[in-house]
Amino acid sequence: MTIATADWYRFGHGSAHGADAVRAKLSRLESATTHVLHSVELGPDERPLDYLVISPAGVFPVSVCDVHGTSIRITNYGLSVDGTGLPILRQAKFGAERVSRLLERALGVEVPARGCVVLLTDAHSPRIAWESRPIGVSVLAKRNVARWLRGQPAVLTPDEVQSAYEAALQLAAA
Repeated sequence: MTIATADWYRFGHGSAHGADAVRAKLSRLESATTHVLHSVELGPDERPLDYLVISPAGVFPVSVCDVHGTSIRITNYGLSVDGTGLPILRQAKFGAERVSRLLERALGVEVPARGCVVLLTDAHSPRIAWESRPIGVSVLAKRNVARWLRGQPAVLTPDEVQSAYEAALQLAAA
């Protein structure tokens, strides 16, 4: 018996399957110049980051979000699913600003960070309406996340990447 990927959600494995796919794609990015941290806690009162990617292109807090619906609308500051607004983009933007501030304080230099939201949908073919590009956040499908991160222009030197990685490890351990 063959189970199509589109049928996976009906068998009760939707979110685990999608999250595993994102984890696998991000793990393939890891190299001497690109670091991927999983489940990063940057403070006792803060929601943990799903992933933190540190590369020559900058720092990218990546949030993986399950959305259940067939109609997704994306604007400058908002995301709605079947007409219900969700704070996903705002949280991702503020999370990136917080990561940037913490790393800047630890390193003494500005560290660019951009929030990324990876949407996992239970619909086989959701309708996504882009009214405008979100400000400070990139919205990605799980199939595009690694390609998008690889395609970003370099803004950090290898030494800056290593310093940011070490600072992130210290922040996560604190």
